[in-house]
Order: sequence, then structure tokens, then C-alpha cells
Amino acid sequence: MRTSEERDILNGISGTVISGEVLALMGPSGSGKTTLLNILGGRLISSSVRGSVTYNDQPYSKSLKSRIGFITQHDVLFPHLTMKETLTYAAWLRLSKALPRHHKENKP
Repeated sequence: MRTSEERDILNGISGTVISGEVLALMGPSGSGKTTLLNILGGRLISSSVRGSVTYNDQPYSKSLKSRIGFITQHDVLFPHLTMKETLTYAAWLRLSKALPRHHKENKP
């Protein structure tokens, strides 16, 4: 029978990204990059995750989750679209229908 040993994957992580910035998250395989993104994006919420996730000192919430998104390495992308077109397309799908089109296209 195999036993599992509890170990920290991420410990003491903090950071800041300013609106409009592009952030690269780099590290070797198994270093916790995907785990961190899954936690920040609200995709990994379980009893094994301890600590707190805040955005602008506000706790994570459902309304906040609707404003956060990331593309996993396995998502299907449209190769004929530019990055701006891909993000604009995602904004059209994710943001409120009440928000005018020009606001969606200019949203940072």
C-alpha cells in the first residue's frame, strides 16, 4: 500500500500586477505554476489549499471570479486571431451584455 506524504507546493507567495501589465509566470516543471494559476483563478478550491487569496485587499468572491480569466495550456485557441482579437472575443463572451461594445473592446 502506498502512503502519501503532505508537502508544500507553494509557500509564502505574494505579488503585485498593475492593470494593463503583462505578467510571465516561469519556472521548471513541477514548480507550482499551474497550481498557482488555478488557485488565483478560482479553479482549485479544496481542503488542501490553506491560506488566503485577496485582490486589492478584498477576499475572493463570485463577482470577482467573473472578472478573472486565464487560458490553460490545453485550451483550444483560434490560430488565425491575434492576441488582442482573442482577448476581445473573450471579453464579449464574459462581460455583461449591458456593457456597450466599445467599453468591452477598451477594457484593460
